[in-house]
Amino acid sequence: MAKQLNNQQKCFLKYYLGDACFNATEAAKKAKYSEKTAYSQGQRLLKHVEIKKIIEKAVNVSEEFIKEKMLLGLTIAENRKNTTAMARFLELMCRIKGMLKDNVNVTDTQRQRELDEKEKVEVDEIAKVRLRKFKI
Repeated sequence: MAKQLNNQQKCFLKYYLGDACFNATEAAKKAKYSEKTAYSQGQRLLKHVEIKKIIEKAVNVSEEFIKEKMLLGLTIAENRKNTTAMARFLELMCRIKGMLKDNVNVTDTQRQRELDEKEKVEVDEIAKVRLRKFKI
């Protein structure tokens, strides 16, 4: 039987999928978890079985929607001059496009060859334009 989520966990989910733009730390803070432990609480909550199921269902949407959310988050980070968040959004965009892996085998170049050159250029151009504004 599935374990029910408590109100704070539900609140975390609401913010994670909404206002926090998939940022677990921000969602944990908005859900009234301690400021000091928000990062670790957010990571722990993302591993919770029921929360993972709900997120997977919610994220099972079109790639265009995901791109739109990522660009929105990048724009917000840009407006706040938050270079760390900007780098994180760019990393996530690359992961979505399959350009990054968590575990990389240096001898495995097949995946790299399979990447669509147009997508690589698109992300590179976005990154250059965004980071150029902050002279990074």
